Amino acid sequence: MKAISLDAFYKSVPPTEKGASLPQFQVYDTAEVYRVKDGKAPMTYDRRAYYKVSLIIGRNRVEYADKVIDVAERALLFATPKVPYRYVS
Repeated sequence: MKAISLDAFYKSVPPTEKGASLPQFQVYDTAEVYRVKDGKAPMTYDRRAYYKVSLIIGRNRVEYADKVIDVAERALLFATPKVPYRYVS
């Protein structure tokens, strides 16, 4: 499985007010990202070529490596380039 680069990730999300270079830290409202992507395929089960920390608020399901994690209220997800994952809902 080929990892998705940070540059490819930034090209796949809605534009933000950013300078000419890619930021080292960015905050996204995933509900807004999914609303903009409405009608497109769901998030693929992939590895990213960067580290990611996600604050998950509300009911959600995450497929992480060989596990399925159901979130009832709040959780932190730490993703590394070595472990594939995706948000299911």
